Amino acid sequence: MNLSEMNGRTLALLLIGKDENGENDWAVFCGTAKWDGRHLTFVRESESVSFEVPDDALERLQRVKEEVKDVFSGADFFIPLTVSLLPEGTKPADFIATGLKWPKAAG
Repeated sequence: MNLSEMNGRTLALLLIGKDENGENDWAVFCGTAKWDGRHLTFVRESESVSFEVPDDALERLQRVKEEVKDVFSGADFFIPLTVSLLPEGTKPADFIATGLKWPKAAG
């Protein structure tokens, strides 16, 4: 995929992990893709959040199929990413600060 086509398009991040009970959980965060010719940046202007998407995540970039566009809030593209607790012996500074907050369960 030509990443220059991504500039200004809606990008969703599909974050997949486990909840506090160890059950599978997921969340979708939508924003805008900004391509500067070298790096793709995920931007959520409503929350003043932006960060560079790691190059190794770009190989998972996919177009959203029409039949699931509502799941991805109408986004054109998505990147599935796995999230988990920090491995032992690591520091938060070793990771990308995204500013994204996992949504609280309803009820």
